[in-house]
Amino acid sequence: MNHKRDQKIIIVFFLLTLAIIVWQNLAFSFGQPDKIFFLDVGQGDATLVIAQSGRTLLVDGGPNQKVITELSKTLSFWQDEIDVVAITHPDLDHIGGLIPVLKKYKVGLVLETGEAASTSAYLELEKLIETKKIKKWLVKRGDMIDLGGLKVFVLFPDRTPNHWNENDSSLVLKVGDADESVLLTGDSPKNVLDYLAEIDCSGLKSAIVKVGHHGSRTSNSEYFLGCTQSKFAIISAGEKNRYGHPHQEVLDSLQKFGESVSETFKEGRLGFEWTEGGLVRI
Repeated sequence: MNHKRDQKIIIVFFLLTLAIIVWQNLAFSFGQPDKIFFLDVGQGDATLVIAQSGRTLLVDGGPNQKVITELSKTLSFWQDEIDVVAITHPDLDHIGGLIPVLKKYKVGLVLETGEAASTSAYLELEKLIETKKIKKWLVKRGDMIDLGGLKVFVLFPDRTPNHWNENDSSLVLKVGDADESVLLTGDSPKNVLDYLAEIDCSGLKSAIVKVGHHGSRTSNSEYFLGCTQSKFAIISAGEKNRYGHPHQEVLDSLQKFGESVSETFKEGRLGFEWTEGGLVRI
């Protein structure tokens, strides 16, 4: 009898401990400021936004399964849902990891530009979206996504792409209001970023810029960087990648503007949070 009673006590204690851990994680998540993480996915891009409301946005997923490991380190252990997934463009180094993401997590909404591809990865991803009946929104300039207080603004494309060069069609997003915002540029080339600078230079001002195309010389002109006036520049790239990213010309330009440059292949996952004093590294 005592043995059975001891077993019951152990089970009850275990369940109470588990309940306390879950509630602590819930309280921790919803009591925290808005955060953004540039995930270390090798030669690719993946950015996770966790709003104070608890809502989440994943922009791209890198090339492969590595994004799952990064998400498991960044999201609460009990979290099985990502509210919004944004696909900047259909290159493998941006969408490959979204296939395992859609298989593992419940996704409420997918944002796309409308630019398609014929690759097996893109077709598999689109099939998953269809099979899982995930709502899809083809966004363009002027659209806004509200993560329960933290707003995400679409800056580009300004129309639905129609057989554009894939990099030209990259989704450009601004996360946050006014100056204390984060600019996510996908693989946008110079001509696109310079176009955005021409039509609204002041609208590009941001505390953080995710440097375009992994720091390629084909992106990130000084004209564009001058408009951003960023304090932090983030480069998402793989160590010793075959493209030579980031290119020295881009690093020189960033140094000219006095930006603090951080690279995922050197520092791993990079996190920032919105505070009363602005965006700060965590």
